[in-house]
Amino acid sequence: MGIAAVESTCCGTQGCRFVNVPGYVVDWKHRLTETGLPASEVETIEDAEEQAKIREMLNRQFPYSQILFPV
Repeated sequence: MGIAAVESTCCGTQGCRFVNVPGYVVDWKHRLTETGLPASEVETIEDAEEQAKIREMLNRQFPYSQILFPV
């Protein structure tokens, strides 16, 4: 979850709340990056029906947020 602030819009200072859903964790912290940070393997969620169910659940918990499924 994150919040973005826009300092100069037509209506003054505005913000937007968003939730990025990268997918399902397939393998938690299965390797280290070049800089030594743990990295997990994630399976993206491409099915529209599955995304709709997840979006519905997240909308109850984080109302008025943009729910994003990056690919």
